[in-house]
Amino acid sequence: MKKHSIRYRLFFLSAKVTVIGMIISFIVCYLYSWIANGAVFETFNFSDYLNALISTFLAITVALGLSLRFTSGMITPIASIIESARKIAEGELSARASRGKYRITEMDHLVSDFNLMAEKLDHMSREMKVWNAAIAHELRTPVTVLRSHLQGIHDGIIQPDSTSIAGLIKHTDSLTHMIEDLRVISLADTGQLRLFREFVDLKVEMRTLLSTLAPQFAEKGKVLVQQLEDVSCYVDAHRIKQGILALLHNALDYSSQGKVVVSCREQAGNVEIVVEDEGPGIAPEEREKIFDAFYRADSERPSHVGASGLGLSVVRAIVLAHGGEVRCEPSALGGISFCMTLQAG
Repeated sequence: MKKHSIRYRLFFLSAKVTVIGMIISFIVCYLYSWIANGAVFETFNFSDYLNALISTFLAITVALGLSLRFTSGMITPIASIIESARKIAEGELSARASRGKYRITEMDHLVSDFNLMAEKLDHMSREMKVWNAAIAHELRTPVTVLRSHLQGIHDGIIQPDSTSIAGLIKHTDSLTHMIEDLRVISLADTGQLRLFREFVDLKVEMRTLLSTLAPQFAEKGKVLVQQLEDVSCYVDAHRIKQGILALLHNALDYSSQGKVVVSCREQAGNVEIVVEDEGPGIAPEEREKIFDAFYRADSERPSHVGASGLGLSVVRAIVLAHGGEVRCEPSALGGISFCMTLQAG
């Protein structure tokens, strides 16, 4: 099948419409003259036919000129989209389409949507590169430690006693937790994080978690303070406990010595789970960024060796999957407060 450009087809269509219009006008004039005067050929002389031909030629010229202007307004953005799409397919994700000289509503919407799609694709590509680099960096340390210890045991330098085996297990657990966190975040980003909801007594579940972690907080000079109300909500118990544990470990690793207050309560028909500490706090411009994967706040909070920077990302992924929200706000205690808001039913 023969292919033609839009410009060619619009030119041909404009010429055809003009010629057909002129033919119809001749027929109408013929019929009108025949009906009115009863004689057609007698009333039309050579100059009349010449004027008709000239007017037809001028009409076709004007129609083609207008169609040229119209097609230019359409061709420029379409050609720009085609060229940008080709560049993006070749890996140049910064390519963007232009609207052209003449503004056409549909074309403007098409160019805007295309550029928005290209911008998101470019952003996703940059994030993927950051993710790959961060994952490689985070996995390299525990894998290197594991390999060096195993190599030492193999060479007889390290004796495989309970202490060395415990260290290997600790690094293996770190890898396992990181892989699970990555899996949760990836599933949540693609909308495939499955939830097994049930009515959960949050007070009972949280009291169990806090009693388990209390000795670890005490070792670091921190006191867990419970302010738990009798509330229940329809959630995935395992995922919610995973999120609460991530907040508690964040407070354990980064907060200063003092109180860490953990509370759950009903608020405006929702359930709020709050973990707040006495310091050192997080800068306002970093309170949203800390929920990004592998992000570590550049503040007075001490960095914790072995932390992957995935804990708060996991919290956000779990809460969003439940249709809730998580916030990072200043605490009345002088530090930072993390609040998970979930629907009660």
